[in-house]
Amino acid sequence: MQPCSLKNLNSKQSRERLQKLMTALGFSFQQPQLLLQALVHSSYAHENPKLRIAHNERLEFLGDAVLELIVSHWLYRSTPEMSEGAMTRARSTAVCERSLSIAARKIGLHEYLLLGCGEQTEEAKMRPSILADAFEALVGAVYLDGGMEAATQFVENTLGEMLLQAGQGLLYADYKTKLQEELQKEGPRNIVYELDEETGPAHARQFRVSVSVDGIRLGSGTGKTKKQAEQAAAQATLEKR
Repeated sequence: MQPCSLKNLNSKQSRERLQKLMTALGFSFQQPQLLLQALVHSSYAHENPKLRIAHNERLEFLGDAVLELIVSHWLYRSTPEMSEGAMTRARSTAVCERSLSIAARKIGLHEYLLLGCGEQTEEAKMRPSILADAFEALVGAVYLDGGMEAATQFVENTLGEMLLQAGQGLLYADYKTKLQEELQKEGPRNIVYELDEETGPAHARQFRVSVSVDGIRLGSGTGKTKKQAEQAAAQATLEKR
């Protein structure tokens, strides 16, 4: 009986799996071996030394640097009003383990990972640290195969919505709750959010919302949805305090 993690990586079935993943990624590798390496967890490589296959940690190292540069450039280009400190915080949330693991799950990366026997469980395959590392390795592989332009397109396609939210300071942030907690330290307060303006065509609405506390307008914000605008208004109010 073969070890649980041993597979014929050159079989027709393995090649078809890689092709299926390339279709899902929207990127066709000229060097499929790079894609394969991005999928190999160190536990698989260590359990199968006879295969002499490289695991994905070196690609992860490269992908981490490429990813930070791409996201930094995106923030610099897309948010001209954002300060250096705010861009640093936005980048941190966009490339954190949680964000990268979410992106990896969306493209079904967990279905293609090669893990050792101890990691061959659904729970391990969905572990955020494993998924985030594999995503970074994938970015590194795309960069080596197609260059910075291909890597940039891949990152923007897979992290697009999270980049937009990070650029607005809204990714994983609940500023409304933070504002409520801050204000109520001084006693009960009446916090009201009001829609001031709605502009743009139906497919690209822009909302402006203001927040008032005890009848006094303290801040306003904009967003692609009312909820985003409310969060932006709460954030603006917090930053004034």
